[in-house]
Amino acid sequence: MVKEAAPQSMSLTKLAREVAIAVAMIALLVGGLFLHTGTMPPLVVVESSSMVHDEAGEIGSIDAGDLILVHGRDPAGIVTFAEATHVHHPDFGYATHGMEGDVVIYEKNGDEGTPIIHRAILRVIANGTASPDRAAISEA
Repeated sequence: MVKEAAPQSMSLTKLAREVAIAVAMIALLVGGLFLHTGTMPPLVVVESSSMVHDEAGEIGSIDAGDLILVHGRDPAGIVTFAEATHVHHPDFGYATHGMEGDVVIYEKNGDEGTPIIHRAILRVIANGTASPDRAAISEA
């Protein structure tokens, strides 16, 4: 006895169901990551080796190709390299990813292209004695 092929509509229904399940699983994963991190996109791929400390690599360093889980954070809570290495600062000794200070991700000049990942080196605070306007500074 020879089995007949399944009707076309049945295979289309199965395909539609599988596509819907795949889309729902992706939405659940991305939605869960968003709820956990508070950022969109919650994952960023490292494209360069600028954060590698040693050619051989080491645990805790950020290598090209790594997936970074990006957590939203209040900028006031970021610990810079300068703060983490200053003996009298309350955050002295604080380290992430193999070195002192936090690692931040930002958009260079507001460009929504490739995000930049870098260690926060120091905090710049305008104190009112100089204008932050580059033209005004160069004229002085």
